Amino acid sequence: MKLLMAWSDQIHVLCEATLQEIPSLKKYQSKVICIPHGDYFENFGSGLVNIREKYGIDPSKKIIFFTGKIGPYKNLDLLIECFNRSHLVESNFALLICGACKDLDYRKKISAMAQTSLGVFADFHFVENDCMGDYLIQSDLLIAPYDISSSLNSGTMWMAFSYSKTMVLPEIGCVQGEKAIADNAFVYRYASEAEHAEKLCEVMEKLKTETAESLFEKGNRLYSYMQTKSWESHKQEWLSLYD
Repeated sequence: MKLLMAWSDQIHVLCEATLQEIPSLKKYQSKVICIPHGDYFENFGSGLVNIREKYGIDPSKKIIFFTGKIGPYKNLDLLIECFNRSHLVESNFALLICGACKDLDYRKKISAMAQTSLGVFADFHFVENDCMGDYLIQSDLLIAPYDISSSLNSGTMWMAFSYSKTMVLPEIGCVQGEKAIADNAFVYRYASEAEHAEKLCEVMEKLKTETAESLFEKGNRLYSYMQTKSWESHKQEWLSLYD
């Protein structure tokens, strides 16, 4: 990486926090250009699947959706544990987990936890682009309990905001200093692995006061935020990388 930084003419980062997370970048700070990740507006197909019918989720339930590759570093066992501890199912929430999982032992663990947890649904298949729009539109919010020691940016977050959905996530790099996210998403901080469960459960307690309408309003405000980060609004900056 140090050789690549030395040889590069420009170094593109997605958020300012990258400079703090990768200290060796500071030596090459004059080369660094920060351009945020673009939008996912209307990127995905829809109209092919009714996720409530597919998974047997009651129409009254507000759906918390996790999507992405599944592995131990995604903390899904912690997510299900906190969902259960917070008794969110009693506040009309359901947790839907979708994504491919190559780690068979972890898959068995998450599958067993889902089967014994009321209101938790797990599907270990990659959600195709033709259907992803249905999952995003029909969910009420997204969640990603990232490991802050290994996560700096979030494609899931930008995807959620592009589809007018709020999100639960820790304060990773791309969240820092973004007031619109702090005001409209459910952002939490934790200093250790042991503290992660405590802080995530605190956020889930806050979710109990949210209605489908209030979640919708937060999502709409985050859609407006995403418009300021769109590919189009930063087009000239992207083009400047190749000048």
